[in-house]
Order: sequence, then structure tokens, then C-alpha cells
Amino acid sequence: MPFHEKLLTVKQACIVECRELISSNWENIVLWLPSEAFNEMFSVYKGKFRAEFPGRITNPIRDKLDFAVKNLIFAMNAFMFYTEGYELEDVLDFAECFMNAQLDNFGSWCEDDEILAVE
Repeated sequence: MPFHEKLLTVKQACIVECRELISSNWENIVLWLPSEAFNEMFSVYKGKFRAEFPGRITNPIRDKLDFAVKNLIFAMNAFMFYTEGYELEDVLDFAECFMNAQLDNFGSWCEDDEILAVE
């Protein structure tokens, strides 16, 4: 499977699982985001990338995935701080939009020949 198809599979899986995590932690979202969200979402990103790109997730790529998850969490926090009266669906839609933009551009911020050379 070509790189872009594998990346699409990863992106869709990450979005589905992160939406589930946000939904299941909605009651305590303000406490969950700065505490447990990173470990749980990073596990999703790392697991999905490893499943589609076995043996190609180097330490530099892992570090970039770490950074990507942190940016998602910061973006969600900013959205919730900025948006009055937000509801679960608003946060889910924002997170999905952010993840789409983030992972659609994966090749530009993760220029690692080991993963980009997948065919």
C-alpha cells in the first residue's frame, strides 16, 4: 500500500479513537486535558503509526508524534478557552478539523526518509 493510503488509514483511526477519548472524558475534560490526555492520545498516535508503518517509527518520528499530540491538546485548550458555551460536538469537530490539517500535512513536518519511502 502506498504511503498516502497508509497515512489516510492512520489519520482516520486516530480521529476515531481520539474522538472516543474526548467523549468518554467529557465530564472531566478540563481536568483530563492537562493530565491524562497526552498519554492516552499519544498511545493512539504511536500505536496507529506503528501498525501501518512497522519498524519505521524512529525516535525522531516518535518525537514528532509526541509534539503533534501536545499541539492537539494545546489547540483544544485554546479553543475551549476562546469559545463561549462550547459543547462536546464543538470540541469534537474542532479536534477532528485540527487532526485532519495536521496529518494531511504530515509529509511536510515529518521529513524522514525512513517513513516517506514506504511503498
